[in-house]
Parts: sequence; structure tokens; C-alpha cells
Amino acid sequence: ELGVAVNFASLNRSSLIARDDAEITALLRERALAFDCDAMAPYVAHFRAKHGDTIAGIFFYGSRLAEGAKAKGSLCDFFVVYDDPRFHKTAGQRFLNGVLPPNVYTEMFDGFATKVSTVAFARFQREMSVAARDIYHQGRFGKRVALVFARDRGAEDALIATWLAGMRALVGRTLDLLGDAFSFDEFLLEVLTISYRGEVRAESADKVARLLLAERPFYEDVYRRLLEERVGGAPYWREVSGWRRFLTRRFLARSRRRMFCRWPKMILTVRNWLDVILAKLERTKGIVLPLTPLQRRFPLIFGWGHFWRL
Repeated sequence: ELGVAVNFASLNRSSLIARDDAEITALLRERALAFDCDAMAPYVAHFRAKHGDTIAGIFFYGSRLAEGAKAKGSLCDFFVVYDDPRFHKTAGQRFLNGVLPPNVYTEMFDGFATKVSTVAFARFQREMSVAARDIYHQGRFGKRVALVFARDRGAEDALIATWLAGMRALVGRTLDLLGDAFSFDEFLLEVLTISYRGEVRAESADKVARLLLAERPFYEDVYRRLLEERVGGAPYWREVSGWRRFLTRRFLARSRRRMFCRWPKMILTVRNWLDVILAKLERTKGIVLPLTPLQRRFPLIFGWGHFWRL
């Protein structure tokens, strides 16, 4: 009789978790599929014509997705997830995508530069889990994204489940950095900020505030559920060992080192990378670097003074 009671208790708890997962997955799906279909159609058509059925899904993300966070001159950002090695046209591209993924490219649409990141689906799942090598993917998918294309319903389900796994992993790392007692607003700001602690990026000082303002109801609903999975309801409290704090800080330090290592790779894959960097600095930091013709022609030889200044 005791065994039967324990089994029923386990079953009830599993059903509760499954029901909670169903609710939050439905919420993520609703927001992921809320986008301007007409605006995205040319981009999706371009990617599909170029890569065919090797694409599992295409995410649209970044400041262009949220009207309140959009900055003048911001690029359209896409994450293309593939599950077929034929996605890459050359062995060099396949090799690079296995080293510090994703590959990052720029493409031109109607005269506007668009940033495209590509990652294999299996690697995407790993980098959105607690086994991630750095915070690059989780940092971007810790925010609201739009799934503008999925090959079929199975791919859609898998991609949204991976998005949810990444947000859960991010919540765990955020809790490791907070004090033992904290408010929901403190948690919410930290979970949206943590990716910038693990990267060296040129971003405006009010970037997180604008992201939060643009999608606050979504972040409050999703992250309150994920937080209370871990620590229960308010008042929020969690005891974190010094060892866990150390591991998370070490993870973020490793993420920063790996971001530095991505820069040479991006020079190889990003078309007009110098102009992209200069435009980003001016847009987000108000820094204008007046390069001489010689520095512009040979930036890796004569541009080091600006690099060290930055």
C-alpha cells in the first residue's frame, strides 16, 4: 500500500510538471509565432531558396523585433538552425561552424545589411542546455524571439522546447549570482543582463531597460513561472554555495574569452566586417573612429591603435 501511495504521488507530481510545461510552451509558441508575416516573407524565401530543406527553423531576434527597443540603423538579426550537413556549400564553412559556433554572416536585402547566424541543431540543443560551453546562445535566446519558419510541426515543437531549455538554464545561472534574498524585479533585470556579463559587446547603456520595456508582460509571465519552479513563490529566497557562485563566474569569464576568440572567425565570415563594427560603435556608444585610407585598407596592420583605445 505504501508503494502504491508513493507511485501515485510521483505520478501526480509528474503530471503537474507536464501541465506546467504545456502552459509555458503554449505561451512561448504564441509569442514566437507573433510577427509580421509579410515583412518576414522575403527573408524566409531567400533562405529557403539558398538552403532548401536543410533548414529546420529560422528565428528572428534582436532589437528590430521589439518596436520599443529598436535603434536607428539596427540590423535585422536571424538565427538559422539546420540539421543537414549539406546546408554548407564548402568544407571550410562546415569546419568553421564546428569551431566556436555559430557562423555569423552579413547579407544585403534591398540595400540593408542583415546579420545571419547559422548553427547545427544538435549543437544548438547543447548550447541551450546546462552543458553549454559559453553563454552566447542562451544570452540571445533569453530574450523574446520569433520563429519565422519551421520545416514542420515536429521541428517547431523541438525548436520551442530548446528555447525553453535555454531560458531555464539561464535562470539557474542568474540565481547563482543573486543574493540569498531578492525581489522579482532584481531577478528580472539580472536575467536580461547576464549575457552582457559574459561577452564583450558594444551596447548602449539603456539596452536592457529598453528590452524590458518593450516586452515586459512577456518577460514577467515567463520568468515568474521559471523562477517559481526553482524557489517557490514570493518572498524569493535561495541559499547558494560559494562553490556554485565561483563556477558560474568562471563560466562567464570563459564566455568572455571565447567571445574574443570568435572575433578572428567573424573577420573571415562577415562581409564588410569593418564597416559593421564602426556602424555599431557609432550607433550604440556614439564613438566615431575616423580611419585613414591606409587604416581602412589594412585595418589588421594599421588599426591596432584604435583597437587598444576601445
